[in-house]
Amino acid sequence: MTSVDLGWLEIERARYENLLDSLTGLPRWGLLIDRTTVAIARAQRAGTVVAVFVLDDPHFPDRPYDVLAVAKTLQGRIRPDDTLARIGDRRFAVVCNEIHADEDAALVARRLVYGSGLVSGLGVALGNDHDPPEVVIARALLAALPDRPAA
Repeated sequence: MTSVDLGWLEIERARYENLLDSLTGLPRWGLLIDRTTVAIARAQRAGTVVAVFVLDDPHFPDRPYDVLAVAKTLQGRIRPDDTLARIGDRRFAVVCNEIHADEDAALVARRLVYGSGLVSGLGVALGNDHDPPEVVIARALLAALPDRPAA
């Protein structure tokens, strides 16, 4: 009997877990950055911008926290070409394509939070072809964080 090295299987499992959240099946950081890169390239060709939204601690105010219900609600409020990612225990990001003006981003924000019944901190950043994807995501993340007292 010959032994088979299954080390490659462990490597693939780790890679999969890095790309997708095991609980929700949503993209994680690595895939979020990739999808943001693609969205910025698409926006450059179309003459539009990309909007990245970070939702900090989205929850339904009248019931216990349920990450699957939050993910399902958010997924139902975005367009098929947009990306919803889970980037923390209680933090999500949405990458939206085809944003023509600030008003378009405001409408998406309204649809994500106010129209969903969720209560959430919200940060928004617009990016174009001059912005690295990590910078656009970081700007949205910083905008979503609650104000911290100065040290």
